[in-house]
Amino acid sequence: LFEQKIRYCVARWGASPAIGIWEFFNEVKIDASNIDRVADWHARLARYWRAIDPYKRPIATSPVGGYVNEPHWWKLFSAPDIDLVQYHTYKYDDLAEGIGADNLSIVAQTDKPLIVGEFGTRKATRLAEFGSAGSDDRLDPEGWHIHNGLWASAMTGAAGAWPWFIRTHIDALNLYWRYTGLARFAA
Repeated sequence: LFEQKIRYCVARWGASPAIGIWEFFNEVKIDASNIDRVADWHARLARYWRAIDPYKRPIATSPVGGYVNEPHWWKLFSAPDIDLVQYHTYKYDDLAEGIGADNLSIVAQTDKPLIVGEFGTRKATRLAEFGSAGSDDRLDPEGWHIHNGLWASAMTGAAGAWPWFIRTHIDALNLYWRYTGLARFAA
């Protein structure tokens, strides 16, 4: 059934320049007990996706739980047709320090591009401060955590990073300007 879904996605959206990366999952659950089955499934279907995509876009996935330097985590990204390493993180209050350390550990262990697919402040902090898991807009009204996560990612080897709470934080408080400095630096 998933092969049919892949074939449909390539036929329906494959020619669109809006598609940059094909992604299997947003936060697939992996652990030491299921990693062989999950990694084999990804490897087989990534080969299939690569074979039918005439545009040869990168293929990705992301595990639930953020980066953990464990063999089962790395096994997911060892398939040759998984083109980049991606993780999501909501476990740090200091995003510059936390994301920076995670990224440096990852880039030291792989030659694949790295993307921080989602980031935000620590959920427990948001809950303790405001009683709401998605309250970055109140925790960070000036966008410093966005700034720190973006810059930490760029300065520690990631090819990109995306804060998650766009609608309720970035858009709601018009914090798009937080991208300007890094965009100018990169240019």
